[in-house]
Amino acid sequence: MTKTTKPQLAGKPISEAAYRGDTKTVKELLAAKADVNLRSPDGWTPLMFATLGGHHKIVKLLLDAGADVNAQAPDGSTALIKASLWGHTEVVRILLRHGAEVNIKDSDGWTALNLAIEKDHSEIVRLLKAAGSKE
Repeated sequence: MTKTTKPQLAGKPISEAAYRGDTKTVKELLAAKADVNLRSPDGWTPLMFATLGGHHKIVKLLLDAGADVNAQAPDGSTALIKASLWGHTEVVRILLRHGAEVNIKDSDGWTALNLAIEKDHSEIVRLLKAAGSKE
């Protein structure tokens, strides 16, 4: 199953702001052309950090600025897999609207749907199935 250990930020300002839910700073960094797909030492993107906290406004800002909705961490997980695991329904909705691939598997073979079912996130299960996710 996808691990939930705290990832390393290591001085990546946009990732730090996304993780904290600091919308103002994220907007400032985006205006200054910060790299929306910059990887942390753990291979996480700012989108993944925003997803971790369920910061749906920041998720939308990053996606609108060109963040890769299907970027995968070294464990194969995506923002959609993480949001489904952590039960962030609004984030899942936004990711799906931005074209998140619902059938990507992490390195353990888990999909977003598998994790949502495992964690009993019924609304997320419904959203993923409606988007074409397969069990």
